[in-house]
Amino acid sequence: MEILHLLWGVLSFVLGLLWQLAWFILRDLISSLLWLLIVAWLILGVRYRSFTAGALVLLRYGTFGLRLFWRWLRGTPGALPAPAAGKELRGAAARARRRRPFGTMSVSEQLNMLLVGAMYLLFFA
Repeated sequence: MEILHLLWGVLSFVLGLLWQLAWFILRDLISSLLWLLIVAWLILGVRYRSFTAGALVLLRYGTFGLRLFWRWLRGTPGALPAPAAGKELRGAAARARRRRPFGTMSVSEQLNMLLVGAMYLLFFA
């Protein structure tokens, strides 16, 4: 029974060292990825003039990138979808109808940007 206790102590010590090394490496990667996601979300939110639309575009690009990465890992070429016949006309008409002039923001978006600026001043100034 004493040998099992000794083996368990050695095994838990080795696994603890491995976990500490892995966490030392992963914590910086996770932090960097989260900051990149926040910056991409803010840029897309400003680009599409809505933080909700920025999040949706981020999800769309993220799933596209994830599928591309998965195909690259498996070593399979991606299949190109066939172009839709009348879809681009409807999309262009809808975009022309929904487009707002540059620089116009709703009150909610202005308050969101004020909050982001206040957080920046709070943490970095």
